[in-house]
Amino acid sequence: MATVANVITSARYDLRDSNILQYPDAELLDYLNRAIVQLDATLISLHSSWISGTDTSKTLTENTNTVTQPTNCVSIRSVWIDNDEIDEKTPDYIHVKRKYLTTWITATDTATYSWTASGSGTNEYYLRTLAGADPDISKPNQVTMDGVALTEGTAGSLSDHEWDYGDNDTLGYSTIYVRDDTGDPDASGVEIKAGIISKAQPYYWAHEGTNIIFEHTSNDDYALIIHFDKKNSALVSSDSMPYNNEFNEPVRQAVALIAKNRNEYDVAGDGALYDFFMAAAMSKDLKRNFVKKKYKLDF
Repeated sequence: MATVANVITSARYDLRDSNILQYPDAELLDYLNRAIVQLDATLISLHSSWISGTDTSKTLTENTNTVTQPTNCVSIRSVWIDNDEIDEKTPDYIHVKRKYLTTWITATDTATYSWTASGSGTNEYYLRTLAGADPDISKPNQVTMDGVALTEGTAGSLSDHEWDYGDNDTLGYSTIYVRDDTGDPDASGVEIKAGIISKAQPYYWAHEGTNIIFEHTSNDDYALIIHFDKKNSALVSSDSMPYNNEFNEPVRQAVALIAKNRNEYDVAGDGALYDFFMAAAMSKDLKRNFVKKKYKLDF
């Protein structure tokens, strides 16, 4: 099994630097790790069998529709609720689905709701029922005031016409907070509406940024199993080369290419280096936007 040091030594022959006069070992080791990162991304985008995933458990808590991706996650392969795998979709699909699952309530309907001044922040008010109890609503997808969408902020430090969802007054339940410098929404005459996504067990997920998002707001706590590809640690000289030596040659070529490209008198490698990283960038884009076709057994 070849080591990292073996590949670096081989790359030195291409660089005509077997005496280690131009390129210190630490420099070539850094170039090799850059190449491995790009190789990993390409293999992941192809769902290659060379990449082995790992599992982790998370909880999708009631009244939420998002969880944070696992630590060091590069790509998510599948998401399961108990023993059922749920379908992957694009983020756009999830957001459109949420739109059609949203029910709008008028939070300034004085026959049903009331607003109470918060003990924190400036001109912040939270929503309760007319009787002063829990309004029993999940986190809104959007909040509007007189038809204009408000910006989501943080309760206790909201700016004028911002909103948040939570419990910043030790209420024992979460509710909507709004800041309105014109005064109490019950008396100011504004119309506040909240778009509430229907609550149910999710059937779809998507990977968006550093989050896993679902189309439904959860109606209960659900145990998730997330199968994902984990970012590998940087290699050191004594480590064995990954992937059973199958990719040693392209890695060696990449090390030599990157090293040559840093020499300002040799610009011939610029174009090839651009193509190398462009291919890697395209693989990353494919990885995040491609949804695998499900196979059926009833063919």
